[in-house]
Amino acid sequence: TLFRSNLGDYYGPSDALTDITFCEYRMAHDHFIEYIDTNDPCELDHLIAILYRKRKRFLSIRKLFPSFDGQSRRIFTAKSNPQYLEKRKKKISRFPWHYRYGIFLWFAGCEEYLKTGNPTINGHEIDFSQIYKSTGSGSSTDIGLIGILFGLAETKVFGSLEETDNQNLYDVLLRLYQVTLQMKETDIHHGTH
Repeated sequence: TLFRSNLGDYYGPSDALTDITFCEYRMAHDHFIEYIDTNDPCELDHLIAILYRKRKRFLSIRKLFPSFDGQSRRIFTAKSNPQYLEKRKKKISRFPWHYRYGIFLWFAGCEEYLKTGNPTINGHEIDFSQIYKSTGSGSSTDIGLIGILFGLAETKVFGSLEETDNQNLYDVLLRLYQVTLQMKETDIHHGTH
């Protein structure tokens, strides 16, 4: 999605967040929750600054290489220079309020879709609500998405902590879905519910 303003063009994620990394999602999600809790516009601006970025330099040339990943936005990782994020946030804070709030509503819709929708991936309909039902929330050991990151990185399914964080969100969700189904099957075999 393109967000055009007198402050420049910013490119956002695809529909249903299909082209973002786990890092982008977990960081955006944290600011999304903080914005809901505090109503602080800085949190909303951080959410948008994580998701909406300038176009990659030399994109037309990059597209010619076989290694091109299809991403037009500049890369964002946990190791990205936080000064760039803050500069982008300051610019975004000057965007009209209704645009910024519209992005918040769009992200809220994506969150709802992840929790209740049934995306079709490789011809299979996936019920991601199974993940949310099994994880629960509010337990004293629950440290949220960062806990999921550590847990997955520990298994080395996607590689190191950094590699796991930079994995596509849907790959991570599919792995969590697979683990959830395996746990349920184990519970059935052992007679627990």
